[in-house]
Amino acid sequence: MGGTPGVETVMLLIREPQIAAFAELAVADFEDRMVTHLRQVFPEACGSAPEPALRERIQRAITRAGRFGVVREYDVCLYLQVMVVKGDGFDEAPEHAALRAILEDERQSASVRVDHVHALVFSAGETRAGEA
Repeated sequence: MGGTPGVETVMLLIREPQIAAFAELAVADFEDRMVTHLRQVFPEACGSAPEPALRERIQRAITRAGRFGVVREYDVCLYLQVMVVKGDGFDEAPEHAALRAILEDERQSASVRVDHVHALVFSAGETRAGEA
């Protein structure tokens, strides 16, 4: 066959439960990193929050961001930062309709949309990091 002489090729079969376990580990790792990130970047808003509460908030961000096609870790982190500043339900709040419109505008990729929202929220002193 065209393989390396003396090296046996082994086919690796990953079953559905194993894939789910890998996914859970990846999410747990992301949550760990985001708990640390939130405490460092938003100490006033998140510094003294219990870890389970921060993890729940991160999980909500993952779910809510996913509704807009935002699934890459970096993009979910941006979405989470906006959520900390504007509130957990910012994407449904009437006062943030413009932000929701950007998130829903599928003419751009999800990454571009969430980056745009993040830039608007954190630009020109519109808000201070940690403000909820």
